[in-house]
Amino acid sequence: MEITTAFDPLDLIAAPKPKGGATAPDSNQEWTEELADTCLASPHQRSEVVIASRSTGRHVLGAPDSYANQLSRFDCQARLNIPFRHLAATPQMYLGFAAAQVLEWTQDERAALSRAVESVRQKWARLELALPARIYLVKTSGREEDGPYTRPGLVVLPDAVLGQLRNRAGWPCPQTHRLTELESLLLAAFFHLALYHRPVARQQLYGLVGWRLLDNQVSLPNTLWGVPGADDFLPNLRGSRPQATTLQVGLEMDVPRCPWTATGQFVRRWLVPVLLARGPYEGGTARDYLQWWFIAVELTISGCWEACIGPGEKPLLYRSVPLMEQYVEHMGSVDRTQLRHPDEIMARNFVQAASRPGSKLLDEMALILA
Repeated sequence: MEITTAFDPLDLIAAPKPKGGATAPDSNQEWTEELADTCLASPHQRSEVVIASRSTGRHVLGAPDSYANQLSRFDCQARLNIPFRHLAATPQMYLGFAAAQVLEWTQDERAALSRAVESVRQKWARLELALPARIYLVKTSGREEDGPYTRPGLVVLPDAVLGQLRNRAGWPCPQTHRLTELESLLLAAFFHLALYHRPVARQQLYGLVGWRLLDNQVSLPNTLWGVPGADDFLPNLRGSRPQATTLQVGLEMDVPRCPWTATGQFVRRWLVPVLLARGPYEGGTARDYLQWWFIAVELTISGCWEACIGPGEKPLLYRSVPLMEQYVEHMGSVDRTQLRHPDEIMARNFVQAASRPGSKLLDEMALILA
């Protein structure tokens, strides 16, 4: 099967927010009386899709969930663009900020969403893949996260992304059987939502792309990390993304026994990718802080996966760059510069397969997901 792995690893964190208040609305945004929620037929018969009004969107986006509960200190500071020395940001502050970014859908956008959801529903019919009882489609300014994303029961589309789609051919494209970009976004989002509570199916899908779903979440050790003089405890400096909230996927690679040297004896270890900041957020772009690492993990006699601890009680952390060639060889990818979470790999392949009637890949995935 064809495997797609390319992505920008720094998509995992929102870009810094513009200063000076809310972003100016798109010229196509209609500032009219708030519209009611619109309920649509879901891709799965026991659920429904709701085009959320602004008030509903603010309510559901501001509600605590598994994503908000695991945000690190760096996540909150960077998303709110608040230097740590000024104020300690919290997940509750982030949720309030996110809720304030919700916008009203225009009539044109509602019509395009209705057509796209109906197209996705027809393609989804081949799979007996359950979805949440209710899925809310929420439009935002995009200042709370960088790009479209999902949270449990939510699909969030930033206004800038919708603006790009409006400016391209095929915004609502009913005359062709080809997936429009909006349909592709929704199909990938529904795929993510369907896998939230399907650990067995996720494990089998991960196996297709060389990953393993670990039996438990790996906790980062509470040790100091970062540039000397600007360090913080490791858990506070982790970068997160809505679609991948836990450290629970790993793969085996050959690495030096000691991460601090490229020579010496090599051993085979289980590694979990983790995005870490070089220090507390003090302003500027989050991209300036973040870098991919692999943390070594092991299965303990208690049956739990835990971080491997080395000399000085430090966790064994490996830079990603020296391991990229081995990583892409393991994944069967031609891209030698980028990483991607296995959920993203499978979602992209799922979308590609769904756009080709009779796709063997879709049939293979359907067998796992049935």
